[in-house]
Amino acid sequence: MSTPSTPPPPSPGRPGTWAEFTDALRALYEWCGAPKYRTLTGRVTGLSPAAISNLIGRNPLSRPPETAALRFVEACLIYRLWPQIETELSAWKVQWDRLASQPQPFADAPQAFRQPPVATAPQASRPPLPPAPHGGSRLPSNGRDRALLIGVGALVVAAAVAVVVVVTSRHGDGTNSPGDAKGSKNPSAAPVNNPGSQDACQKLTGRGHTDVRTKTTWPFVFQCANLTNSTVYEHANSGVRIGFMYTEESWFVCWTHGQQHAGGNDIWYYTQADKSAGKPELEGWGFMPADRLTGKQHPNPGVTRQCTFS
Repeated sequence: MSTPSTPPPPSPGRPGTWAEFTDALRALYEWCGAPKYRTLTGRVTGLSPAAISNLIGRNPLSRPPETAALRFVEACLIYRLWPQIETELSAWKVQWDRLASQPQPFADAPQAFRQPPVATAPQASRPPLPPAPHGGSRLPSNGRDRALLIGVGALVVAAAVAVVVVVTSRHGDGTNSPGDAKGSKNPSAAPVNNPGSQDACQKLTGRGHTDVRTKTTWPFVFQCANLTNSTVYEHANSGVRIGFMYTEESWFVCWTHGQQHAGGNDIWYYTQADKSAGKPELEGWGFMPADRLTGKQHPNPGVTRQCTFS
C-alpha cells in the first residue's frame, strides 16, 4: 500500500480540450514512475502497449478513447499502490464525459476542418472617375466607353470567381478534391485526407510503427473509429483469430480485398490488436473486417494506402 510519503496522484483537473486531457494522462504516468508500457499492461486487462502509445506517445490520438484512458489510469494507480482507485477513476470519467459532450474550441479542431482563406483577385489600379454631376451618374456618357467599362468589370469578377474555385477545390497538401481524383471510377471513393470521425479516418504522422510480421516500419497510419471488442484475424478472412481490439478509436495501416463478411463487402483493414490471443510471434498484427469500423464507405476515404498482402 502507499506510504505517507507517497504524493497524491495528479487529478485530471478541468481540461478544456482533449490535448489538455492527454497532458493530464502524461502527468499521471510521470507520477507513477514512468514504467515501461508492457509493465503497466500487466496490471489490468484489455490494455496493450499500442493503446498506451496512442494515449500518451509522441503522436497520440486526437481524442483519447474512454475505455483505454480509464484502464490506463487504473493501471497507473495500481502500479503505484494507490488505495483510492475508484475515487480517482470517477474523477477522470467525469472529465472525459464532460469533454465528449461539448463542442471543442476551433483552435483544437483538426487542420482539415478549417476552411482555407478565400482568395480574392487583386484590385486593378485605375484613375478615379471624375466627380459625377449633381443628380447624375459616374458612368461615361459615351456608349462605347460605357460598354468598355462594364466589360472590364465583368472580367475582374470572373477572375475572382476563378481564383476562389481553384483555391477551394484543392486541399492544403495539393491533393485534389474527392471528385477530381484522376482515374477514379467512383469519385466518392477517391482517396482524400480527412479528419478522423465516424465516417472518415485521419492520417497520423510523426512516428513509425514497427511491424514484426511484415518487417516494415510504417511511417504513418490512419486513426479510425471502430466498434469495441472486435476480432483481429491472421488473414483477410474469418479464419484464425489472433487478437482483439478493445478501444473505440484505433489506428490502421492499409486496406485490402479478402473474404466477404457480414458487412456485405470484401474490404479488410490491417492493424495491430490491443491484445494478442493467438500466434504470439505476430504480436497482434492482422486484419479486421470493414463492418467493425463505424464508417459507411469502404474502403474508407481517409485510408489512402492499399495493402499489397492479405
